Amino acid sequence: MNRSTNNPIVTGSYCDSVTFNGKTYTISGTYVQEYKTVSGCDSSITYRLTINPSNTSNISETACGSFTFAGSTYIETGTYTIKLTNTHGCDSTVILRLDINNVDVTVTQTDSILTAAIADSYQWIDCKNNTPVAGATSQKYTVTETGTYAVVVTANDCTDTSECLFVEIEPVSLKEAAFGNNITLYPNPTGGEVTITTEQTLRNATIALVNVTGQVLQQHNAQHGKIFRIDMSAYAAGVYFVTLSEGGKTERMKVVKHN
Repeated sequence: MNRSTNNPIVTGSYCDSVTFNGKTYTISGTYVQEYKTVSGCDSSITYRLTINPSNTSNISETACGSFTFAGSTYIETGTYTIKLTNTHGCDSTVILRLDINNVDVTVTQTDSILTAAIADSYQWIDCKNNTPVAGATSQKYTVTETGTYAVVVTANDCTDTSECLFVEIEPVSLKEAAFGNNITLYPNPTGGEVTITTEQTLRNATIALVNVTGQVLQQHNAQHGKIFRIDMSAYAAGVYFVTLSEGGKTERMKVVKHN
């Protein structure tokens, strides 16, 4: 039997499978196909094949706010199918199961009191120099000085910072009181005691501390003096009013109590 001297060798790298002369190969190796030439001689082709499989992988991730993978950024919890190319040039599929934790950095303002959304921990900061406010680690913060403030919030192992809010604190000072007496109240806000001073001596006045519902919490007679004090240390943080009454006339001054 005649044999052809033309016995070629084919070398190649393929993804998943390759078919030669009707035969499909899915595993790397060396393969020989026998055939007859047009002249009727026996011949063969040798295939030295590298078969690189496409692959699918599963990834589970938890991230704060967003997650970036393979050049794309994801901001919502979900399952994503991502098509890539592996190092052999074959298809690679990644199933990404993603949990995105977002921190609610909403802050509401009521007068000089700032309130953050519910979280695990808080740190209020002074936006002027981005420094923490000492002791301000509660959900509520009562501002004592005019400025801009924000809160660093931690929840679900994620941390984010709110926008800066401007809060203006105005000293209470009545230059023309209804009964003809200049009045000043300080400090405001206060953590405890407030002082009320009058330009003229009060003869027969009443000073009261009232909450926002109109309930009288304290009441004192103010006679023959110009300086009077009210201790607010026992009360919760919030907005209160100090009223000064004399001769049937009343002046009301707002005061903010902080923790």
